[in-house]
Amino acid sequence: MILKHKHKGVRQQFGHQFIQSGIISKEMGRYFSDLFDRRHAGDYDDFVSCDKETCQILLVNAAYFISEIEKNVALTNSREI
Repeated sequence: MILKHKHKGVRQQFGHQFIQSGIISKEMGRYFSDLFDRRHAGDYDDFVSCDKETCQILLVNAAYFISEIEKNVALTNSREI
């Protein structure tokens, strides 16, 4: 079990537990980092803008990331049965 109390700690553990171990691809790790950084900027920076094209790309990347995580969870669950 991974217990972290800050987003940064969760991010670091995600990288260590899933990306460095090869469970999740480095490409997915880059998507996660980019989305994480942009979400953080949106929450805490004074002025953030994002054009429509960039938002569409981010949406596609986020959907792909979620799909890959869901596949991994399903595969892990099927191995445990």
